[in-house]
Order: sequence, then structure tokens, then C-alpha cells
Amino acid sequence: MEFKIKDTLKSLGNIFAGSVFVFNREKILYSSNDKILNTSLDSHPIVKKMLQSEMPQIITTPGAHLLCSYCAASSNCSVKLEVAFPFFTHGKAVNGGVCYRIGRDAFLNENDLNDWLALLKYFTDFLHYLLEEKEQLLNEYLLKQQLSYLINLVPEAVAVIDGQGRIQGLNSHAQKVNMENCLGKNNVINEIKKAHGSKGQFRITVIERQKPLELNTKTFGDTKKFAGAIVHTIEKSKDLNDTFPQKRNLLAFNKIIGSSSKLKKAMEIAEQVASSDSTVLLRGESGTGKEMFALEIHLLSPRRNENFITINCAAIPDNLLESELFGYEEGAFTGAKKGGKKGKFELANNGTLFLDEIGDMPPALQAKLLRVLQEKKIERVGSTKSIPINTRIIAATHRNLEEMIAEGTFREDLFFRLNVIPIFIPPLRERPEDIKFLLNYYLKKYCILLKKDFKVFSQEALEILMNYHWPGNIRELENTVEYLVNVESADEIVPASLPGYIRFNQDANKENDRKTSLSTHKKKRLIAALEKHGYDTEGKKRAARELKISLSTLYRWAKKYNVEI
Repeated sequence: MEFKIKDTLKSLGNIFAGSVFVFNREKILYSSNDKILNTSLDSHPIVKKMLQSEMPQIITTPGAHLLCSYCAASSNCSVKLEVAFPFFTHGKAVNGGVCYRIGRDAFLNENDLNDWLALLKYFTDFLHYLLEEKEQLLNEYLLKQQLSYLINLVPEAVAVIDGQGRIQGLNSHAQKVNMENCLGKNNVINEIKKAHGSKGQFRITVIERQKPLELNTKTFGDTKKFAGAIVHTIEKSKDLNDTFPQKRNLLAFNKIIGSSSKLKKAMEIAEQVASSDSTVLLRGESGTGKEMFALEIHLLSPRRNENFITINCAAIPDNLLESELFGYEEGAFTGAKKGGKKGKFELANNGTLFLDEIGDMPPALQAKLLRVLQEKKIERVGSTKSIPINTRIIAATHRNLEEMIAEGTFREDLFFRLNVIPIFIPPLRERPEDIKFLLNYYLKKYCILLKKDFKVFSQEALEILMNYHWPGNIRELENTVEYLVNVESADEIVPASLPGYIRFNQDANKENDRKTSLSTHKKKRLIAALEKHGYDTEGKKRAARELKISLSTLYRWAKKYNVEI
């Protein structure tokens, strides 16, 4: 479209033996003469007059007209006719137009002036149409980019269909399940178009790779005309989960981001054990995504259609934790709810109970939890009646349970009951290859969620963030990116945009590197001097003199740098 506008202006300039340029209120946008592009609108009085009046302006006597008095070339004007036409939309002038300068060599008869003006009006409308078409194409391109970002944030397979039944967008999950081929060969799109009007939203099951694939469909438009649809898989659908059982389930770990070998190993173990009822113990630092791992294990398990209940053992006071876990009977204590209350174990019956921060559970409750794991029964607070439960336990902790066992603060027998399948989730500093991907993923996510213009990291800012040790792991990284999207107004995030503690950490790392380098240099000099002069008393004295230090300093260096003397 850009070329079409420029070619049209060039042709008009040749026809009129002059120049033509397109402008808005701020500047000249296109011109048949490159020199005019570099000029200000202030140097074109006819344009300023047209913008003020919002009416066409015509100069039939260039050089002698009042507006030409501001022009330095008015006494030797090469223009026969100058016309400025505004752009009109629905009969109203808009901020822009076209200026025509017809040269003296052009075949122009004054008697044909009205015909010329009608022709110039036609060209103005045509150029206006080209500009609007270009803007529309740019808007469509922007919308496609934004749509692509949005649908790739969705953990389901998504396809976007237009009013003609053409697929306009597919996210990465849709490509994995071959949705484009699936929609085409099964005649699904025609079925969707037929169903529009009677059903705004419905489900349809198709066969892909000899397996059933359940799709949710939402159509758009009025009751008579189909304008498009969105088709997506259903993340928690039993049929869809059964489509790809165990091994490399396409829905497995779709919210856990990363490709490092340590993370993949943890994910592989989790996938392998998801189908069993064995207790899982997730080990890892705070912020590494232990709860997300627990949820994904639940979603991959046969219990996926039952409750997934979580409780943070560190967040609830000790005197309330027991009733939260096991429930209570009416009148069990002051303030007990009438009729009693179910605990987390009962709520998770036939499902999964995630015990987060199990290392913070008080010792008295540890004994009760051990008994529940052994007997598969619970007793509500204030009751002597046992309630059988069928609940899978996934526990998690950032603590060193082995040290706590040695200190007597965690029961060894409970540890062995929980540690049936241990899974170690690596901290972010042990998977540096994932940091850049995570930064860009959360940057796109929060630009969309917070309705901000899309931003990028400068190379310098990216290097600082990738070298940061991230003690809070993914939680800290995500919060940092959300902060940056909120506070940074520019399109690029630079080092100055980063929180101070991250920038200072970089300076501290540089200082530590400098100190390490200096220490290594001193150690090498010390060893070289001792090798040269010997390790006996006289040799040490000569080595100290060469190094220009005292003999006592030489001994301190040797001790500090682990040099045997």
C-alpha cells in the first residue's frame, strides 16, 4: 500500500509538470518531490489556510496572490495553479488533505478550470481511500499480533475462525493437536456455521489421530449472519485428558515454563507417578512452583475430575490447623459452627489434598497425620467416630527435613510416609537457560493483562536480569516483571528501569569478581616466589622480600589461600 501511494503521487507529479503532496495537521506524509518532504507546513501558507478553514483553497495567480507574499520565490514562480483539497469523511473535513502545484508547462486552459478542479477532487478522494486502506491494514496487522499474543497465553488449544469460515489464528497448543487439519477434514467449520443462530455456544466431538477430541465452540454475529467463531479444547475435560493418557500427555505441565534438563527431569518423574495413588513429596525453595507441580500431577491423575484441595500448614495458627484438616463437630469448642464443618481431608475425598509447607506442621499434629496416612481414616475434632477417606496426599516443603529430624522437630516415621516419591524442583539459578524465556513470557502476559503498550527489554537490562541470582525464584521474577510493566512508560525497559536491589546486586557481583581475581593473582605470586626461593625459612624470607611483604604477612597469605608451607 505504501508503494501504491508513492507511485500515484509520482505519476501525478509528472502529469501536472509540478508536485503533489499529502499532509495532515502535523507534517507532510508523502510527496512526489523528496525536497518537499523535508519542509515544514509553515512554509506552505495555502495548506495552513485550508486546515484553518476546512475548505478547499485555490490560487489561480501564483506569485501575485496574497498568500504568496510569504514565499521567497513569488517573483519568479514556476507554478500555474495551486490547489489544496481537504479530506472529507461523511461530508465533514478531517485533519489532512492534498496539495497540487501544477507547473507552467502543464496543458492548462483557464476555461477548463472547473474540469481540472473536478479531476483534482477525484484524485484527492482516491488518495484518501488509499490512506484509509493502509490504516485499516495496519490496524488489522496490529489486531492479529495482539490476538496471537492473547491466544498463546491460553493453556488450551484455540482456533479463531472468520465469517468466511477461514482459520485466522491458531495457538501453539492447537498446532500440537493438529487442530487445523482436524477442523478441515471433519467438515467441522460447516457444522459450526449451520449451528449459528440456534446455538451460540456448543460442544462437538471429532476424531483426530484415531482419538476423540472434544471441542467447545462459540459463534459470533447476529441471528441471521455468521461473523466468526472461536473453537477451543476443554482443559479439564475427561474425554480430552483420556485422549492422550500418561507418557507425553499434551496437556501435561502446560503452565510450567522452561526447558532446562533439571526441570524436565522433575516433570518427567511427576508425569510417570501421576496415575498412581502414592504420596508425593515436592522439595524446593520458595517460589519454585511446588503448588503448580501438585496441581498438574492432580490433573494428569485418574482423580482429575474430583477436588484438588490445598492448605498451607505455615499460614494457619497451630490451634486452628487441626480443625481445618480434620473438621469438627457442633459444640466441639467455643464458636464452633452449628452442625459442624468438614475438614480438608473430607473435602478432598476421592481427590487430592496438597499439604504445603509440611515442615511447619506442629509435632502434635504430625502424629495425627501419620495415623491418618496409615489407617486411611479421620476423626473430626470433638468426635470419636472414624470417617474413612480416600485422599491422595501431595506434600511440599522448602525446609531441610533431614536436619529437622536430627534436631527432633520433625518425625522420622512421618518423613518416610511422605517421602515415597520425592521430586526435587530446581531453583531458578540452577536453570539459567529458562530465565530469558520467562522474562519475555511474563512481559507479554502483563502488558496484555494491564492493558499496556507492548514493551521489550534492552540487551543491557536483559543481561542484568539474567545474571541476577533470583532468591525468590519464579515468584520474584514474575512480580518484578509486573512491577516493570506498571512503572515503565517507555517502550523499552533499560537498566535504569530495574529495581535498585537488582542493579546493586550487579555491582556487588562485579566487586566480588574483582576480589576473586585479585585473590587468585596473589596466590599465584606467592606460589611462584616460594617455588623460586624454596620452602625453608631462608627461602620464605627471600620470597617475602621479593613480594615486598613481611614474613608474618607471607604466613597469613599462605593460610588464607590454602598454600602448604
